[in-house]
Amino acid sequence: MTARSNEHLSSRVLRGKNLAPGVAVGTAFVYGDTFYADPDTHAITKDGVSRELSRLEAAIEAVLQNLRQGVEHIKHELHAELAAIFRMHQAVLRDPALMDEFRAELNKELVNAEQTVRRVFSRR
Repeated sequence: MTARSNEHLSSRVLRGKNLAPGVAVGTAFVYGDTFYADPDTHAITKDGVSRELSRLEAAIEAVLQNLRQGVEHIKHELHAELAAIFRMHQAVLRDPALMDEFRAELNKELVNAEQTVRRVFSRR
């Protein structure tokens, strides 16, 4: 999808390919790639690892809940097959190897959860 912005206008024209025949009407949400954002980075102590890990686990659970809601919404409003992308994201987040990587990164680098996620996913 490409976006064209005119500085003097408050709107944007978005162009892309449709996923299914028809027209969609509603609110559009445009999200930037979070890996280009620079999350707050701060060092933690060894004592802070468990706190950051708890924050990370809570964030993952919140995302999983949002994905479950997305699966149900897509299944009922569009088509069950389209919900597969959300289920795939759930599978990635439930992968025990991913949590192992997060733990290892936290313990080795002693940086906050946001930076840990960014570093681990940038290597994948």
